[in-house]
Amino acid sequence: CRSAHGMVLKQCSSCSSCTLAAAKCVPFDCDADYDDWSRVWSSDKKTFCCQTQRRGCATDSRPQPSTGCETSCEYKGKSATCKYRVFWAITKGRFAHKDNACPSAHRMVLQQCPACSGCTLEAAGCPVGTTTSVRPVVPTTTLFDCDAEFHHWQLAWSTSKMDWCCHHTNRGCSPATASTSTTLVSTPEPNFDCQVGHDNWETEWPLAKRSR
Repeated sequence: CRSAHGMVLKQCSSCSSCTLAAAKCVPFDCDADYDDWSRVWSSDKKTFCCQTQRRGCATDSRPQPSTGCETSCEYKGKSATCKYRVFWAITKGRFAHKDNACPSAHRMVLQQCPACSGCTLEAAGCPVGTTTSVRPVVPTTTLFDCDAEFHHWQLAWSTSKMDWCCHHTNRGCSPATASTSTTLVSTPEPNFDCQVGHDNWETEWPLAKRSR
């Protein structure tokens, strides 16, 4: 595959933007989301890129977001920003529909993630002084690129990226989550060619294609 890829690039200069990952010669694109690898990449992708390109290793010195509520924290194998952890705890987690939810979720996140100490109650989106169940302000920035490596999101995306993309773009949802997603996106039912990619169906086929 690598040899064929190199040949095609020599024959067709217009193919210069076609990477090995895009041509499916390697399972992961170690350039995609590298600026935020610790938060966005799955464990499998970190391992692969570290072993093959020395990217995404525990000793990788590339600067990572580490300020305020946008600080990334890994807890029980799942990586997400402090602000998103608070948002998740209130909307779908332990404090959903409970009184004093936002401050309680904020305290829990600070206990679980010492790195979130710079994330204030207000910065997390919690209205100060309230004791009722109030949702924090939903992040308006795009936390994740939901197009990057969507062709094999089950392997390449971190859990927090799956959660965010499912909630905001209806991408990366598990079957159960997709049916209850609050984001309504009208998409036609896809037609799949079951001959394409059959040799590597376990890694290349989406869940929808497998179920068909």
